Amino acid sequence: MTGVADIGPRVTQIVRDVLQAEVDSDDVDLLDGAVLDSLMFVELLHDLQVEFSVEIPLDELDLDNFRTIHRIARYIQLLCSEPAQHAPLVT
Repeated sequence: MTGVADIGPRVTQIVRDVLQAEVDSDDVDLLDGAVLDSLMFVELLHDLQVEFSVEIPLDELDLDNFRTIHRIARYIQLLCSEPAQHAPLVT
């Protein structure tokens, strides 16, 4: 099973690509202080789904899962470990 330690660096790279900026720590709040705006958030969701072959259910979306790189990695790990409950992502 893939752990947060394995997922974290991949999430960090995606966040850097989306934000076009360096993030100092895995615990920097991306939403507080408007580091991540709504358009970038949509792009981030898309890139995470493609990279990890998961579907992020929008009807269950909790922004707190996306505040930091560490929280994103934990959430992606959870999605990867759950049996597929949603239709596969089509890219």
